Amino acid sequence: MKKNLDVVLVVEGKSDAALISSLYDCEIVTTNGYDIDGGLINYLNAVSKYKKVVVLVDPDEAGKTIRERLSKYLNNCEHVVLDISKCSKNNKHGVAECDVNYLSNLLDKFVANNKDIDTITQVELYDLINNMGIKKETIQILFNTGLCNQKTLLKRLNSLRVNKKKIIEAINRGN
Repeated sequence: MKKNLDVVLVVEGKSDAALISSLYDCEIVTTNGYDIDGGLINYLNAVSKYKKVVVLVDPDEAGKTIRERLSKYLNNCEHVVLDISKCSKNNKHGVAECDVNYLSNLLDKFVANNKDIDTITQVELYDLINNMGIKKETIQILFNTGLCNQKTLLKRLNSLRVNKKKIIEAINRGN
């Protein structure tokens, strides 16, 4: 059984996210390189009020640049800096090439102690959007999640500790 990390983990790409998700259950956000859009920055700032944002990028110049950009724009984040000698395979260096035990030693300090947080379920979100006629875009704007698909929206709402009741209350206040 995977351990639950009560953080939002920021990584560079899909292969990094795949390795992490094979070990942990947590929200993983990919930067897809240098081009970090404003919506992602806004979401990470919003979620940092509820969860720690942890930046885990490759130990190279690109990773350094991403760390600097995120530090510049995020109010609160923690960086996990990798030892390049423990993250190398086939002449490649990075998160996806990390020794699993080494990576676990770095990330286990973020393991969550409880999951007793009031969250929104997939069924509830579907009901709001499809049966109650609340636009997904309205929810994204109200809770500053950035533009994303419904699956990602669900993860982000749960990271922000937003449940169905809070969404309905926010919609009613807006009218």
